[in-house]
Amino acid sequence: MASVETTAPGLAGSLSGQEDARAAGLSEDAFTALYRAHRDRLLAHAYGITRDFHGACDVVQETFLRASREVRLGREEFRVRAWLLKVCGHLALNRVRDEARRREREARGAAADFYSKDATTPSTRGRAAAAASPDAAEEALGRQMGRELLTAMQALPPAYRRVLLLRYAEELSCAEISELLGVPAGTVMSWVHRARLVLRRRLSP
Repeated sequence: MASVETTAPGLAGSLSGQEDARAAGLSEDAFTALYRAHRDRLLAHAYGITRDFHGACDVVQETFLRASREVRLGREEFRVRAWLLKVCGHLALNRVRDEARRREREARGAAADFYSKDATTPSTRGRAAAAASPDAAEEALGRQMGRELLTAMQALPPAYRRVLLLRYAEELSCAEISELLGVPAGTVMSWVHRARLVLRRRLSP
């Protein structure tokens, strides 16, 4: 997977939690190694859910900040990768929902401005976030999922995108996804099935 260090320099801020990580039982070198080992995969995962590169960078930074305060991080039996994916996915979904609510509020405000007698200039609020340009996260996901499939996935709700990313990009079983998300395995299988039906329709000629 291509490194995103030069593409997303803001992620370096995630290492600001090294003192907390040492307090949780990790040395500075161990936390740096953890960051480098998982950074790119988490960025691809967050980007796959949010489809917003800069938002995904923020999600990954917050994930590592939380990791720096996780006392179980240094324990040998702790499943670091699963924990990081869970936190990253939750944060990414929250960001998508918050952004949707923000756009809805701004759209209502724009409508109010349009009909207001005092409105003299077009409202610039509610602009859609700029689409991410081709970058390391896009390339990584393209290699993992395939370009055509990745494009079709944009038609899915973010929660379904997350499950498909866990199933096919991260290669987790439905049982593993069930444990990670804390939902019944049957529910995960249903989500995957429904998502695949949507994708099949999108990909049909």
